Amino acid sequence: MFFSATITLAAFVPLFTMQGVEGQIFGPMARTYGYALAGALIATFTVTPVLSSFLVPAHVKETETIVVQWLRNAYSPVLRFAFRHQRAVVAGGVLFLLAIGLLATRLGSEFLPALEEGNYWIRASLPPSMTLDSGTEATRTMREILLGHHEILTVASQHGRPDNGSDPSPFSNVELFAPLRPFEDWPAGSRKRS
Repeated sequence: MFFSATITLAAFVPLFTMQGVEGQIFGPMARTYGYALAGALIATFTVTPVLSSFLVPAHVKETETIVVQWLRNAYSPVLRFAFRHQRAVVAGGVLFLLAIGLLATRLGSEFLPALEEGNYWIRASLPPSMTLDSGTEATRTMREILLGHHEILTVASQHGRPDNGSDPSPFSNVELFAPLRPFEDWPAGSRKRS
């Protein structure tokens, strides 16, 4: 039981080491699981044997179920083969660990994608009496003004109500999304804050 709980805790080690947003999201869950497993282990080796001595009869007869018999019949030949060919089994295990180590170097370092912090999401309300053609022209003008700044990568716009119908915005609504270029690509002398 101790070995199985240790394996489960080892599976949570990557969650313990996460930093940034991932660490804030998954860190509390990993700690909670760790505390719960530690408490379960302590109870397993202290409280459970005492309670078992009260609840289980003095003379217990051990019997094997069909599942246990099937598992023993499948496992015993494999165990005998492993003991007869110890060097090959150890070499296979070492090769497996080396292969996993090589694959681990190709894993990504980020768990969550980069957040789009600092991008512009602009929502404008045009006069309700404005015609569709005038609203389209006003939207085009807003896009051109934004694209006139080198820091803006592109502009995606939507004129009118959102398509999903969940937003009670009027038809005069305009939404513009303007992602920024990386700060390194901004003109010399630019600052993120003015």
